[in-house]
Amino acid sequence: MDLDPMLRFLKQQGSALGSLISHLTQTQQKELLADLNYLNMQEIKKFCRLHGLPLNIHAEYKKGEVQKTNELDRKGVVLDRVRQYLKTGKVPGPSIIGHKMIAEKFPAKIDGKTPLLFGLYKNRDAKVLKALQEITNGKFRFGALAQELSREIWIQGKKTNFAAFAKLWLQEMENPEKVHPEWAFLTDLSAGTAGKDWKAVRIKKAKSVMAELSKIPAPTKY
Repeated sequence: MDLDPMLRFLKQQGSALGSLISHLTQTQQKELLADLNYLNMQEIKKFCRLHGLPLNIHAEYKKGEVQKTNELDRKGVVLDRVRQYLKTGKVPGPSIIGHKMIAEKFPAKIDGKTPLLFGLYKNRDAKVLKALQEITNGKFRFGALAQELSREIWIQGKKTNFAAFAKLWLQEMENPEKVHPEWAFLTDLSAGTAGKDWKAVRIKKAKSVMAELSKIPAPTKY
């Protein structure tokens, strides 16, 4: 698959590097990697763009041809990419939706048997909402969970339909088991450490993280 020339260059350049945080003690490294969760997306984007880390999901619209989409990876995925980069010096590749998971035909009506494909399922789309609410007896709502589940399905190449997707969404809504450490406030809240000064704590931790990240030189572009 052909990636953007810049991504390909950065991946090649990174192959000769090692850890970018090896100057820190093991305790400091662990703290830095954990405190990345306190960064907001604006701060994360700033670092990623400076160092050429992929933010957008890519799609194989044509067999063997990968293009960047307008869809941004969720925070947890991007932070995992940042951690890998800091630990290895290598620029990880983007999340890629394979060709078989991309819609080529668009039916006039969407129902439970309709394949859940990228380009067909659209956030806030009236036909999609109507179909999923009919399947879930009016319970379905667009939001972060639906977005996360649909993207995981596409990126992992799991063929499914709208009925199965709706069932999965209901299960996750009724029995949330996934841990999202990147949701720093909710994590601290569940741990009983999110006090009234949480915003100030977040800002302090984020400033400390960004100060440390600013010491890492950006890759040289030729």
